[in-house]
Amino acid sequence: SDKISSNTDRRDFDLAVVCDAGALNRVGENVVPTISATPKLINIDHHISDGNFGDIQIVDTHASATAELVWDLINELSSELGIQLADRAIADCLMTGIITDTGSFRYLNVTPRTFRIAAELEELGALPSPIYELVFENRTLISQKLLGRALDSLQVTSCGRIAWGHVRASDFDEYKADDVETEGIVNHIRAVQTALIGILFREVPGKKVRISLRARDGADVNKIANAFGGGGHKLASGCALPPPLDEVERLVVSEAIRQLG
Repeated sequence: SDKISSNTDRRDFDLAVVCDAGALNRVGENVVPTISATPKLINIDHHISDGNFGDIQIVDTHASATAELVWDLINELSSELGIQLADRAIADCLMTGIITDTGSFRYLNVTPRTFRIAAELEELGALPSPIYELVFENRTLISQKLLGRALDSLQVTSCGRIAWGHVRASDFDEYKADDVETEGIVNHIRAVQTALIGILFREVPGKKVRISLRARDGADVNKIANAFGGGGHKLASGCALPPPLDEVERLVVSEAIRQLG
């Protein structure tokens, strides 16, 4: 949209709202100065770690998705103002947030409340099926090729409980790709039958090695991410480290082994 900018030099906004960030430095270095300059900051989040910033904090680690908390806020404002604020467009966005944060209602963070909210959003016209197709079955050719590279690099520990793969800087360069094209690949890594933990390493050219961690019930990848200054959830977390890639893999896999005992 021409109404949305990912960067601005303006410092005169009255209010900043940060959603689903875990920590302020995770919103992107381009916008931190703008957010920090606002006189009032609202933090809406469901992450376990570092959710303690903002003048107003709407943080619930039991919520399956930050979209649940946004839905609560919209309903509260609607009640106070005496008008219906939610519409189809808002419902579509919130349903997308819930579907992506719950793995299409597959993750253990799903609660009965999650389904009740989804039902209310569907009543407003938000349909899970087309949203799922647009989000998960709409990959670019480059994204699929990077998935192939990650799966080709797949390794597991001798016990089989940790699986990991990587996308090298040379892969990004070859396909003229950026990191957004790796979205969702880590879930394929975690799909190894015996794996409790799946890890994807992305050696983004000119930047840090970014690490995505996913777990099955019985493992806690948030502890692994915390060991390297990152965070997230018990079953989904992330962090970043300076290269080289091979050393980062060694450090993170060793910590995952230590955490599993």
